[in-house]
Amino acid sequence: MSGEVRKGLWLEVRCPFCGDKHTKGAINLKSNAFTCWKCGNHKTTEFISAVCGVPDTFKDTVRILQPYYTELSVLPTRQPLDEEPRDVRVKLNDTRMLSLPGKSPLSPAMRAYLRGRGFKAKYMEKKYGLKDGGFAGEWAYRLMIPVYQNGKLVTWQGRHIGDNKIRYKAASNKEAVNIKETLYNIDNCHLKKVIAVEGVFDCWRIGDDCVAMFGISLKDSQIKLLAEKFDEVYLLFDPEVEAQERARTCARKLVNLGIKAHVLCMTDTDSEDPAELSPTEVVQLKKEVFGEDYDAATPWLTTAKE
Repeated sequence: MSGEVRKGLWLEVRCPFCGDKHTKGAINLKSNAFTCWKCGNHKTTEFISAVCGVPDTFKDTVRILQPYYTELSVLPTRQPLDEEPRDVRVKLNDTRMLSLPGKSPLSPAMRAYLRGRGFKAKYMEKKYGLKDGGFAGEWAYRLMIPVYQNGKLVTWQGRHIGDNKIRYKAASNKEAVNIKETLYNIDNCHLKKVIAVEGVFDCWRIGDDCVAMFGISLKDSQIKLLAEKFDEVYLLFDPEVEAQERARTCARKLVNLGIKAHVLCMTDTDSEDPAELSPTEVVQLKKEVFGEDYDAATPWLTTAKE
């Protein structure tokens, strides 16, 4: 295409979809994603098909882009569906063993907080290794939430149970992996399908085979983790306009990587937030996503919200 302009990781080109004459289209040289500042995002396969005249398939996209691969490329090599997913290797910043700051069992106040959110405190404490941040110090009055990947503690998050303006506090430079470079609960996902939500409490509500992305400011490294581990992703974000747009952006990037992606909405539920789904709604959701034979029992939830 004529008129290409290189700007950082973006190669600006004329968009083949909207009759663009001023290079409003752009290809990301790191992710191979295509977007147009005039008509919006398009699947990479659609862009390759429009420019090169090949069928709109992931296989043809890989073949066309192969000569332009760099060490920054995030297109994965997919495995046959009958093979086990590849392990996602954790690259630690150093070799020291991390230790969760909070080491105490949950206090009555922490247990009461969890029960107030609709969870069975003892179950959650044992299942997720939750600890109490204590009554003084950096993590005071915070529910300590360890984050594991491949069985290793890589970072953590502290949720304040009071009125602190900073509700969530991350491990910062003390972690082995930045919290936005990983996915919460990924070690409890054993299928090739997964539900992806925003926060830890959303993830706890749904349980196994669900990951949290620590907010809606998604990083390509998190999307790459999803693509390496799963073949199909169901995104369940909060109903706000910005959250839904971020979910759609994530879905488009996953599709560009050859992954089936779906954006779920909560219009058919009585809840306004995934963290507020009733046990009955959780069961219905998981059976719809994973099939009627899936064991969707919710022993960690109370029935107070039903």
